[in-house]
Amino acid sequence: MTGDKYVVWDGINEEPYTNDTTRHDCIITLGGELVSVHKCRQEMLMSNVVPTVVFACKSDQGAVEREISGKTLGVFTHFFTDILERDPKVTFRDAICLVNIAMQQEGLEQRAEVICRIDILDMPVMNVSLPDKVHALIILDMCRT
Repeated sequence: MTGDKYVVWDGINEEPYTNDTTRHDCIITLGGELVSVHKCRQEMLMSNVVPTVVFACKSDQGAVEREISGKTLGVFTHFFTDILERDPKVTFRDAICLVNIAMQQEGLEQRAEVICRIDILDMPVMNVSLPDKVHALIILDMCRT
């Protein structure tokens, strides 16, 4: 099935996603425990859950934070939520492109990327519809250096 093919989209390039986690894994601390995003993805897939992972930046980049409207926010989160509020039907492909353009206009080299099934790339972020499957959206607004 075509939808089972996973891709990495960074707003410009689409490349096949493989199980090589060299550039696409992220370790997070959860209650003092280290958790591998790749391992979580694999466990979800085995449980009939289809994961989509959105990274605020590419590997070896920092996720910039700035004071925006009196609050310190991740720049990615600010632009991503702004885009979703303006257009709740925006697709993952378009959202990542628009976020990256906005960050570039701010003078940042930070580039967001998404790992998802190829058919999800063109579905609305807020309304992923998969027959007989559950969709899980994982957003990581942190550095990957």
